[in-house]
Amino acid sequence: MNNYIKKQKGITLIALVITIIVLLILAGISISTLTGNNGLLTKTSDAKTQTIIGEEIEQITLSYNACISKGTGKVLSDDLQKELDILVEEDEAIVIENVDSSFNVLFKNTNNSYKLFNGLVEKETNFSNIICGKVIDNKLYLLLKNGEFLLAESQ
Repeated sequence: MNNYIKKQKGITLIALVITIIVLLILAGISISTLTGNNGLLTKTSDAKTQTIIGEEIEQITLSYNACISKGTGKVLSDDLQKELDILVEEDEAIVIENVDSSFNVLFKNTNNSYKLFNGLVEKETNFSNIICGKVIDNKLYLLLKNGEFLLAESQ
């Protein structure tokens, strides 16, 4: 007699749907871990930014200390500019001396600005709209992304 029913082995439709749903949930969790405000990619970008800021602050501090050790104890903007040009590419950093004997240092590639006063360096506003700048006759000329020029006099 051939009246027996064969048992079919294989995946049922319900098992397949459940497997797909579980995979979609896992994919959603993985994507949210990578992206988002607290995601891995955001944390990586923040770490890179903080590393660049730390490197620039270190370069300013090293330049300032070199000026102190070579000079008479008073740091001049030209001396600080020369020391920075040794550590970074020439014309990468622009030094402006302020009236209060502090300095502003602008890094062109990163558009980061720092204030240096008595050996202490603080990060200032990010000038993200600056394309380039040049000091000519103690005047800083900045070319902005919108095509305008900004003139800031140094003392």
